[in-house]
Amino acid sequence: MPKTPRFDANAAFANRAYVADNLGRKVQDAKVGFLGDVRALWAYLNDKPLAVHVAIILFALGYFIWPLDVVPDVIPVAGYADDAAVIAWAVSALGSAIARYRQ
Repeated sequence: MPKTPRFDANAAFANRAYVADNLGRKVQDAKVGFLGDVRALWAYLNDKPLAVHVAIILFALGYFIWPLDVVPDVIPVAGYADDAAVIAWAVSALGSAIARYRQ
């Protein structure tokens, strides 16, 4: 179970420390087809992307690892549908900037 940060009304949805602390465990636990895109987002995040791209990436990865989802991850097959949609949206929003990290 990811370590959920304390609630702070002024904090962003996700931050680098939260993502860094929890992403590896989530990737190991999740057996889904979009992990290549998750890894590409993480690689791009660590390669000094534009500030707006940082916000998109942190939102997407933060949603992926956040324990409270629209569709709980424990539901077989459908559990990661919402996560996949958010990751796909992020990859699409980043366009060609993420292309070299997806290979």
